Amino acid sequence: MKQTDLHPYQARSVDHVMANKQSLLFLDPGLGKTAITLTAIAELMHDSFEVHGVLVVAPLRVCQAVWKQEAAKWEQSQHLTFSSITGSKDERIRGLMKRANIYLINYDNLQWLQTEVEYRYLSKGKYPPWNMIVFDEVSKLKNTRTRQGTSRGKAALQLRQYTPYAVGLTGTPASNGLGDLFGQALVIDWGERLGTSYSAFQSTYFYQADYKGYRYVPFEKSGDQIAEKLGDITLNLKAEDYLEMTDLITNDITRH
Repeated sequence: MKQTDLHPYQARSVDHVMANKQSLLFLDPGLGKTAITLTAIAELMHDSFEVHGVLVVAPLRVCQAVWKQEAAKWEQSQHLTFSSITGSKDERIRGLMKRANIYLINYDNLQWLQTEVEYRYLSKGKYPPWNMIVFDEVSKLKNTRTRQGTSRGKAALQLRQYTPYAVGLTGTPASNGLGDLFGQALVIDWGERLGTSYSAFQSTYFYQADYKGYRYVPFEKSGDQIAEKLGDITLNLKAEDYLEMTDLITNDITRH
């Protein structure tokens, strides 16, 4: 496939990533977020020379079966080289030290990677071999906080310090409610839009719905306010607006 085969909404998404060093793509499944991101990477890397390497953080299955395979389908990304930082410790180290355009690592190994980057690069006065990070399924970092929060979130924030370019991809940004958006935005924009304190974010956009403080409910306008805050770096596309689906055919089968 050629770059010209991209749908208009996909080309628009590529432009969004290229125009924003920090970006969020909330795209429903089927809209091609991997192809979009690969196209943007290829242009940033080989046309504008702004990016010299990319770290892709994704679920293990996606690392193994999606990114490299998808790149091979498109003319503009077939030249990109990949290195997998998965598997045993020795395999991960070899993958980290290999020269490549795109490095693939799963979320469960983020803490290990952050430690290795400090040891193998930063302690020697070097930067890691990438200046762009892509969080595929960034919703896995929804519990990220600057002080408390998950270990993988803290590792993600540490790794973000050395990557001026950051992209977050997901089709389910708020599956458990608007509170999910705080951690995802934090790893992308360092709290510029929703702040760095979750308690301050919570008190701004939510009210306590029980006297024990276990349940918080968003104010009526919180959704619109948060969307406005994130609007400049976020592209939110729904499949129903862009994918042509055939009409549902119901076939009743009666068993005798």
